[in-house]
Amino acid sequence: MWAIIADMPKRTSRLVLTPRGREIFKLILKGKTTTEIAELICISYSGVLRHREKMLEQNDCHSMNELVAKYYVFSSDFIPDIGV
Repeated sequence: MWAIIADMPKRTSRLVLTPRGREIFKLILKGKTTTEIAELICISYSGVLRHREKMLEQNDCHSMNELVAKYYVFSSDFIPDIGV
C-alpha cells in the first residue's frame, strides 16, 4: 500500500462517495468482509459489490487498496518516508 501512496500526488481532490458508499467504505475501513457488510446493512452481497465497483470507478481507482490509500492521503498531511 505504501508504494501506491508514494506514487500518488499529495493533494488532487476529495473522495467521491454517495451516502451509502460512505457507509460501506467505513465498514471496509473497519475490516468487514463483503458478506459481513451485506448482513450489517441489509442488502445483497451483489449489491455491496456494485457499490464497491461504483466507488472505484468514481474515484479513478483500480483496487480497494488504492481507494483506501487515497483516503489516507486525503485525511492526513503526513506521508511517511518509505525510503524510495
